[in-house]
Amino acid sequence: MALNQKIKKIGLGVALIILSIIFGSAVGVYNIKSGKSSSQRVIGNWSTVDKDKDLSTADLLTIAQVAVYGPYALTKKEVIYLSTSTDSDGNA
Repeated sequence: MALNQKIKKIGLGVALIILSIIFGSAVGVYNIKSGKSSSQRVIGNWSTVDKDKDLSTADLLTIAQVAVYGPYALTKKEVIYLSTSTDSDGNA
């Protein structure tokens, strides 16, 4: 009986670890795809990385967003990346 309880406890522990990994990954993906970070700058409907931020000093969320949406990104001295999900009327 004691061995059966140990197996249940180990199984529960493994299940909780797997759920934690899945939940943490889902939160990370949501944060990256939402496009919100401390270095975002909004200009009308457009959003960009703040002009005073650079990838060498940016927070990890900004670096992850650039890695997903702008591979081979140039530095702030070379280019400004703008993105939007709506037009000037607010339509998608």
